[in-house]
Amino acid sequence: KVGRKDCGLIPVITKNNCQGMLDMGVMPDLLPGYQKLEDRKTFEKLWGKSLPKKPGKTAEEMLTAIEKGEIKALYIMGCNPLMDFPEPDRWAEALEKLEWLTVQDVFQTEVAEKAHYVFPAATFAEKEGTFTNGERRVQKFTAAIEPYRNALPDWKIIQNLSQLLGYDMNYSHPSEIMEEIASLIPQYKDLTYEKLGRKGIQWPLQDGEDSPYIPLKDLKLSFSSLTFQEPKKVNSGKFYMLTGTTFFHSGTLSTYAQGPNILGNKAWVEVNEEDAKSIGLNEGDNLNISSANGSISAPVKISSVVPRGVIFVPYHFREAKVNKVISRKNYAEVEITKG
Repeated sequence: KVGRKDCGLIPVITKNNCQGMLDMGVMPDLLPGYQKLEDRKTFEKLWGKSLPKKPGKTAEEMLTAIEKGEIKALYIMGCNPLMDFPEPDRWAEALEKLEWLTVQDVFQTEVAEKAHYVFPAATFAEKEGTFTNGERRVQKFTAAIEPYRNALPDWKIIQNLSQLLGYDMNYSHPSEIMEEIASLIPQYKDLTYEKLGRKGIQWPLQDGEDSPYIPLKDLKLSFSSLTFQEPKKVNSGKFYMLTGTTFFHSGTLSTYAQGPNILGNKAWVEVNEEDAKSIGLNEGDNLNISSANGSISAPVKISSVVPRGVIFVPYHFREAKVNKVISRKNYAEVEITKG
């Protein structure tokens, strides 16, 4: 019954519009609406241009291609590989090899500082559009203030650039873009700005015929029961490092906000109180954290919440870039030393 009313699967996703981003085809091997590249004719007919027949590259594949000299120009929108991705030092080195780097973002991030050109984008409070959350609810939002100086909504930046490159885009409002989305993406069929209202609406719109919410034509799922296993013990003298957000910081926006930085303006590492005693750590001591990938340091906070054998470091502080230590998982086996 997956895909029927009240039988959906809600993914645990990190950002407020991850679902919407995927719906719009921000993946290397799928078109908007999760349509395959072989189904591109509908898009080509409307847009009047041929689309690539081969899949694009993942972020990791792009990084490798830059290092090999196969990619010489990169356009980054709303992403900061030097903070968000594993191996930030590797990314920093690779970006230096580019002949052209353009960044479109709301802040002057670390990667924007390396760019040849920066397009200032409007924040969520300065533009109009929609977010789609994990339950497939499309929600409309409106601008509260005017964009700062010459910042523009993302769609206007893309439209202006497209026109300069000779492809005519003539949208005047996000509602017109939504009309096009509804004409191309089956899940968004018949969805309009007017129907969204204050609470938004879940795609697809109910048609009264119990049509499935999720097209399962080529989807095969395998379910199995799991037996709980105790966490694997780390090697002697090592700890697991976990990372994540904190109460006062949630990531990109709060990093640049005055209020959250008054309450929590520096990185720290939380250590279990029993571990701290055995190692001889006190509150505020500087702790060096290292792994096979790299090293960082931060002052200690004694914790009764963090389990023994585990340390926790918030991920969004510049002075302690946890992605220098962590691999492509959300934890790392690390060594810690007082210093």
